[in-house]
Amino acid sequence: MASANQSNWLGRVGFNVAKTSASDEIATLNLTGLNPGTTYVVSFDLLIGASWDGAAGGYGPDSWRLTANGTTLVDTIFSDYNGHNLGAGGAQRYSDTTYTNPNGPDQAYFAGAEFNVSDTSGYAGDYAIYYFSHGSGNPVLTFTPDGSGNVSLVFARYSGSTDSADEYWALDNVVVSAIPEPAAFGSLAGLLALGVVLQRRRRART
Repeated sequence: MASANQSNWLGRVGFNVAKTSASDEIATLNLTGLNPGTTYVVSFDLLIGASWDGAAGGYGPDSWRLTANGTTLVDTIFSDYNGHNLGAGGAQRYSDTTYTNPNGPDQAYFAGAEFNVSDTSGYAGDYAIYYFSHGSGNPVLTFTPDGSGNVSLVFARYSGSTDSADEYWALDNVVVSAIPEPAAFGSLAGLLALGVVLQRRRRART
């Protein structure tokens, strides 16, 4: 890859892929060499695109989760439906304060989004971008590595039903930082080598 200071876009995950109750869409980032017992923050931008139907029965729920070594950091449901056509139109469950409760309360579509676009001609151009661990009022997501210093971050869309193949999601600006942050590691391009960098630094101190 190129410079660690560049941002790598991961998407459009799931676009033109048939959705079924067994077709999870998963992106995994495995980190090694982290400091056990140290708190880390994971920040990123999440794009939710096309006909996400929220908690609608039959078409949804359109769920999205993030876990760190199996511990849930985000568990929520998104909706891009704004009533401009005859889709299912289910409630969103995400807001900046309800991002770990897929059971409610109901939220308006695009709730908590930093940016959103609604294409009045149909679903195809609908999308919203949500910030995590950066920007005013947004959720701050943290995890602590176990004694191995290894962490598996699993970003995933889960479908509870057969649904439209147009729905997709994407990640950008993924950054993992220690608290207190020892150095800036850039975004996803450099993050893939994060474990090696940290291991080298630890060895240099011994």
